[in-house]
Amino acid sequence: MIWSDEDFHRFKELLVTPFSKENVQPNSYELTLDDTIQIATETGWIEQKLPYVLPKGIFTLASSKEVVRIPHRAVGKVVGKSSIARLGLPIEFAGMIDTGFIGQITLELYNMAHPINLTEGMKIAQLMIEDAYPCKKKYGECNNHYQNQKGATKSWMNKL
Repeated sequence: MIWSDEDFHRFKELLVTPFSKENVQPNSYELTLDDTIQIATETGWIEQKLPYVLPKGIFTLASSKEVVRIPHRAVGKVVGKSSIARLGLPIEFAGMIDTGFIGQITLELYNMAHPINLTEGMKIAQLMIEDAYPCKKKYGECNNHYQNQKGATKSWMNKL
């Protein structure tokens, strides 16, 4: 079952830090953009502080300002916000967030339209939580690569 606003209010800082009651939606929590992004180039990555106007056709990694902790018997999923997607900036999150994950959420951004102003603290994505059956192992106990990640984290497979 997908969590409701009451669930987000009940768990607050145990789930999301910093927690803001204004970011709670009926079935999600709005995540905000951290202060730095990683811009992909042909030769590697460039770190860029916000604010930044993201040009059309550019791929970047961004991060939620919030640290997320997925509790036992739950899984998370991050989806884009409709208002951001309607600007031509769909927010991709490669995979769900397993039970036991702790860290900031890395988001993959690809600007498909016109230049878009990215600012620290802007509402960028929505965190959804869903109940799950108990797991024998939690995230971080299975040779996982991103436990306790901070900031926009590049792929562990990255060769650049």
